[in-house]
Amino acid sequence: MAGIQLSGLSSGLDTESLIQGLMSVERAPRARITLRQSALHARQEGLQAVEDKLKALKLASDDLGSFLTWNPVQTATSNDTTKGTARILAGAAPGTYNVNVTQLATAEQRTYTYTPKGSTQNYTLNGKTFTINPNEGLDSLVSRLNTDSSYNVYAVNSGGNLVLTSRTTGTAGAITMSGGGGNVLTEQTALARVAKDAAYTIDGASYTSSSNTISSSSGATGFVTGVEMTLVGTGSFAATVSPPQVDKAAVTAKVKAFVDAYNAAVDLMQAKVGEKRVPNAQTDADARKGALWGDDTVTGVMQQMRTTISTFMQSGNASTMDELAEIGISTGAPSGTGTFSQDSVNGKLVLDTTKLNAALDSDPTSVQRMLGGVSGTDGFSQAFGKALTPYTQTAGLFDSTEDSIGSELSMLDDSLKRMDDRLAMKEDSLRRMFTNLEVALQKTKSQGAEMLAKLGVSNDG
Repeated sequence: MAGIQLSGLSSGLDTESLIQGLMSVERAPRARITLRQSALHARQEGLQAVEDKLKALKLASDDLGSFLTWNPVQTATSNDTTKGTARILAGAAPGTYNVNVTQLATAEQRTYTYTPKGSTQNYTLNGKTFTINPNEGLDSLVSRLNTDSSYNVYAVNSGGNLVLTSRTTGTAGAITMSGGGGNVLTEQTALARVAKDAAYTIDGASYTSSSNTISSSSGATGFVTGVEMTLVGTGSFAATVSPPQVDKAAVTAKVKAFVDAYNAAVDLMQAKVGEKRVPNAQTDADARKGALWGDDTVTGVMQQMRTTISTFMQSGNASTMDELAEIGISTGAPSGTGTFSQDSVNGKLVLDTTKLNAALDSDPTSVQRMLGGVSGTDGFSQAFGKALTPYTQTAGLFDSTEDSIGSELSMLDDSLKRMDDRLAMKEDSLRRMFTNLEVALQKTKSQGAEMLAKLGVSNDG
C-alpha cells in the first residue's frame, strides 16, 4: 500500500513536478529503446512484404517452366454454331469434317385426359407399374411420376391433362403405356409427338443418333473419334480439329503474370531501399522511415534478378531464338530523345504480346526451350527460380534476417520489462524521499514554534 504523499505542504516545493522532471531523465533510455523497436518492426514488416512479393514472383516463374504450360492442346471449332458445335474429348485426327444435319433427335411426348375414379387403377409406364389411387388428384400423380426417374418421363398438368415427355431423345426413348381398365387415362393421339433419331452425314456418309450429342460414347452410328459434336439445327457446318499445339493464350497469360509479378516486386524493393532514414528520430513515425534503406538482403536479390534477366537478354547468337527481347520481353526501348524511361532505369520489364504471339506462331519449340526448358535443359524459368530460391525458401536469407530481428525485439522487450521495474522502484523511492523531507520540515517547524512559545516569543509576522 502506497504511503501518504505530502506534496510541498511544509517546503512549499512542487514536489510532483520535481519527481516527474527527475523521472523524465530516467526514462530517456526507455524512449530510445521503444524507438529502436519501432525501427526493427518496420524492417521486419518490410522484409516480409518483399519476401511475399518474391514468393509470388517465383510461383509465376515456376509456371513458365511447368509441363502443363507447354503441353500441346487441340481445339475443335464449328464455322456455324447455329447448326452444330464441336469440342475436343481426347486426341483427334486434325482436319476439317463436313457435317450436314437433316433431322434433329426429338423426345417423344404423349397427352392423356385424366378422369379420376373411385377405385384403384394400375398402369404400366415404360415397363414399370404405378397405381392411381381412388379419386387421386392429377397434381399428386404428376409429383409421384416426376419423383421416380425410373419412369424416364417428365410429367406436367396441362389444363387438367397429363402430359408425359420422355427424358431421353430418339426412338430409344419412346413412351409405352398400358393397363387401367377404368379409363382414368385416355390418350389424345392427335396430340402425340413421336420420337425421332437425329439424321446426319459426316463427309458424305449417313448416320443416325438417338441423341443430338454425338461422340464415341453416345451410341451414335457415326462420329469423329476424340471429338464431341452437338447438333443444334438442320443444315451444314464444318468442324475443324487443330493439330496439337501450344496454347498461345495460356502461355501469353503466364508470361504476362510473370512480368506483372516481376514489376510489382521491383516497385516495392525500389521504394523500400530508396526511402532514407531520419537522423536522430524522435517519433515513432520517423523511426519507421528508411527501415530498408540500402538493405543488403534486398539489394542482393535485386542484383540477382537483374543478372539473370541480363543473361537472357543478350546471347550473341543470331542464329537461334534465345533472347527474351526476341519474344517481346524487354526492359523498354529508349524514346525518340535517346533517353530511357524511369521504369527502364529501375529495371522493370515490358511485354510486347504481339511479338510474343508471333514467336509462338513461328517457332513455339524455341520459345519453350528459352522460357521453360526442354529435354533436361534449363530455360529462363529454371535459372530465375534458382536465383530466387535462397531468398524465398524456408529458413532462407529473408527468414533468417527476420528471425534475427525477432530475437533482438524479444531481448528489447525483456530490457523494457526490467527497466520498467527499475523505474517504478526509482519513482517510489523519490516519492518516499520527498515525503520524508516534508515530514521532517513539518516536525522542525512544530518544534521551533513550541520553543518560541515557551520563551514567550510570538512567531507571527
